[in-house]
Amino acid sequence: MNATKAMTLLAAVAVGLSAQALTLAVKDVKIAQRYPWNGLVDIDYTVECDDKDADVYIYPVGYDADNNQSVALYTFTGEGANGKAVKAGTHRMTWDMAKDMGQNYNRAAFSIKLHGYAGAAPYLVIDLSPGANAEKYEVSYLNEMPEGGWTDEYKSTKLVLKLIPPGTFLMGDDSTYTSSSDYRGGNAKHKVTLTQPYYCGVFEVTYQQWKLITGTEKTGYGNGMLKQPVRAVNYNDLRGATLGAGWPSHQQVDATSFLGKLRSRTGVTFDLPTEAQWEYACRASSSEATSPNPNAFGLYGMNELPGEWCLDWFQQTLSGDQTDPKGPSSGIYDARVVRGGCSCVWNNYYSSDYSYINTSNKSSTYSDFSRASLRSSYRCYQPHSTSNRTTPNYSWDWSTFNVYGGGSIVSGTFGCRLVALPAAK
Repeated sequence: MNATKAMTLLAAVAVGLSAQALTLAVKDVKIAQRYPWNGLVDIDYTVECDDKDADVYIYPVGYDADNNQSVALYTFTGEGANGKAVKAGTHRMTWDMAKDMGQNYNRAAFSIKLHGYAGAAPYLVIDLSPGANAEKYEVSYLNEMPEGGWTDEYKSTKLVLKLIPPGTFLMGDDSTYTSSSDYRGGNAKHKVTLTQPYYCGVFEVTYQQWKLITGTEKTGYGNGMLKQPVRAVNYNDLRGATLGAGWPSHQQVDATSFLGKLRSRTGVTFDLPTEAQWEYACRASSSEATSPNPNAFGLYGMNELPGEWCLDWFQQTLSGDQTDPKGPSSGIYDARVVRGGCSCVWNNYYSSDYSYINTSNKSSTYSDFSRASLRSSYRCYQPHSTSNRTTPNYSWDWSTFNVYGGGSIVSGTFGCRLVALPAAK
């Protein structure tokens, strides 16, 4: 089957992060292969918006129905391509399908969907330089990465997040593990659909960014670590122990928490990602999260230490098709999910779906631990804070075991990557 027949049309929709109420639609999408075939595909579309001067950003997303997952598309030219805003009207962009998918790509159930957002530029930037005593932080947007790339200021005095378009992917892992100490549970692959766009941190929050927002220093601050991901952060530090403990019933946080301070100074609803958002961003439209930095979404360090907090309560079993999952209403061991990577000597293996919790004596399970280390993006859990740790003595939760291969480390040596979301309904 040739490339033309392999492409079908999905109706385009518009879901915005606009600061004002706008009626916005992307419609009349027409897809045409160049003839004779040269690897290029023309995409004509019309933007309708009641504000004729509004900047609208177009994000094309492919969908592979055979594999039940969205496919990131990158190589575009023309109107609306590469983060360039368009106005209301009819436009054309051209996709280099041969470069993105291969000259002879032959998928029988492949389609393209255009997402249009008003006022949602590809990058969200927060200027933290006024420090912890500031009333407001400047919020700005970028259409593309700055010339020269992400310099050190984006790991120190500025936070930068990338817009992640909606999509569908297979979450979890179908591998079978028979060890009696394996606590993965039924984390079988299952289809997850995220219907809303969200901004996701290009980098993890660093020590210096933490101090600029909170006015406090976390363990490890200094000694050349200022631009490194902050560690020794617990869930209550991030969201607070009162209102902040209320997810998924609501999205509120304590005013004195890290996120409370950041929200009040920006007017942006920052939060931790849900576990589904984290894995979708990590996979970046691929079946596995591979080693390159950045990944296909332009995010760095998702397969590296430290592990990153998610909103969800921890549950042993993940299964069943879901749309915009928020996780369970409570968790085993009063614990929240942590996702992230191991940087062990076996880190030539990568997977964004590995889930390993050990329930036997940690002093005698190094072989099992080594096997887990082969898969560098693990799923584990951690109680909110040391004070409310309820994990039984026979279990370990990775925070109390050195992921480099032996010895104890301080509880809660995890960090965070932020997302910016529309207000919870």
